[in-house]
Amino acid sequence: MTTLEPAFAFRHISVAVAAILAVALTTTLLPATGGFATVDETSITVPDGSINGLQISLALDAAGNPVVSYLDAFDHDLKVLHCNDAKCAGGDESLRTPAGQINVGTHSSLLLDAAGNPVVSHYDDANRDLRLLHCDDPNCSGFPESQTAPDTDGDVGSHTSLALDTAGNPVVAHYDATNGTLRLTRCDDPNCEGDSSASPAAMAADAPFISLALNGDGNPVVAFRNATSALAVLTCDDPACDGDESTNITTPDGENGREGSLTLAAGGNPVIAFVHGEERQLRLLVCSDTACSGGDESVVTLDAAGFAHTPSLALASGEAPVVAYYDCGAADLANCPTGDLKLATCADLTCGSGVTTRTLDSAGDVGLGASLALDDDVPVIAYLHRGGQDLKLLRCATVGCVSPAGPSPSPMPPTDPPPTATPTPLPPTATPAVVSGDADCSSTVNAIDAALILQYVARLVATLPCPDSADANGDSNVSATDAAFVLQFVAGLISHLPAGIRGQPPG
Repeated sequence: MTTLEPAFAFRHISVAVAAILAVALTTTLLPATGGFATVDETSITVPDGSINGLQISLALDAAGNPVVSYLDAFDHDLKVLHCNDAKCAGGDESLRTPAGQINVGTHSSLLLDAAGNPVVSHYDDANRDLRLLHCDDPNCSGFPESQTAPDTDGDVGSHTSLALDTAGNPVVAHYDATNGTLRLTRCDDPNCEGDSSASPAAMAADAPFISLALNGDGNPVVAFRNATSALAVLTCDDPACDGDESTNITTPDGENGREGSLTLAAGGNPVIAFVHGEERQLRLLVCSDTACSGGDESVVTLDAAGFAHTPSLALASGEAPVVAYYDCGAADLANCPTGDLKLATCADLTCGSGVTTRTLDSAGDVGLGASLALDDDVPVIAYLHRGGQDLKLLRCATVGCVSPAGPSPSPMPPTDPPPTATPTPLPPTATPAVVSGDADCSSTVNAIDAALILQYVARLVATLPCPDSADANGDSNVSATDAAFVLQFVAGLISHLPAGIRGQPPG
């Protein structure tokens, strides 16, 4: 198993330097909202503004207060936030790093057990293993928390999606990068300390965006992108999914589908919000049976006007779909000039009465990695401010984020998927001079480059604007070590980068 070098030296950067970097980023890149703002009585807060907020998973406790797991991009560690109020606006929220290690916390998925304690599946970037954290209190403030590695067979555990069975035992769908397959791990106890089954199921998969739910029989249902770039649905015929499941996979959209977010309707039929095609239309698939094999599935285009990324789906009362997503100006995240957090809502399961879309936050480049939960049908969304790498949290004032102060936008009629359009090619851009550590092609080396490198290492973005420059240590590989060198250079702890081409510190 491949192990990353232990030279990832974020822990050795002084507290003072870390504070300077955090202030520099937030001062330069955050909009002047005063930390808390209301837009049409929708609250928006920044509960953690210190180079954080990658790969986000949200749940609500019994009081409706948000609980969020995410990757701390500065220390490359798993972080758990538990707000002490519904809007996360108190300023004294619980922020913990319960794993207490570097190179963990990628691709986290969070749920709360019956006692309200966080359970988090995530990826160990150093050892290439699946990790599971089970806290023994709601704030993860005990030490040590239960931490196990239930699957270590090869490079496994990225792009996790977590479910808990009726006994509170974790079930995790994740990606097996060694074999290029979807993988399922089912624990036989709440902490995954005993035996656990890991079933590759021999299903070729494309890594990003795996989404898992358990049906009424406790059998896993998984949405994923298969090796032919089609949206695929696996419906296991047993809880361990360890039989021959090859006949239980369908491709109901049959085309270029990705980034599926899955939930189950009351009858157990899968409902999936996903991104379609190179034009990245936001679509909703509603299966006509529990295996999604009827051939008469409902597919509705929710938003064809923009470029949708990272949708998150929930069903409100009456099984009305609610989808939070990031809408930017390009198909490739690396080319997105800016983007907005948006919400699509329907009044019925198949959106027969139309679709309403709203922009919820447009203050900077916001909305990537949206994770949605509903509190009595009121949307609560955790998401990323890309410019500052900050975690943001939005709570709507009303169901569907309808403003009490004015009329709602007119719903669009439901549409069948239009024919695939040929995307307009982007104009060619000049290739900037190679500056070691300059991952974003800005001709300047700063902490933004380190954050972008970490996004790439964590597979949140597929490409880098300047991949050659991102190799700060000259080892012909882009890794978290390069981000560490960039931060040390920016902080003045080293005079030059190992690749031998000196960058320019921010002035």
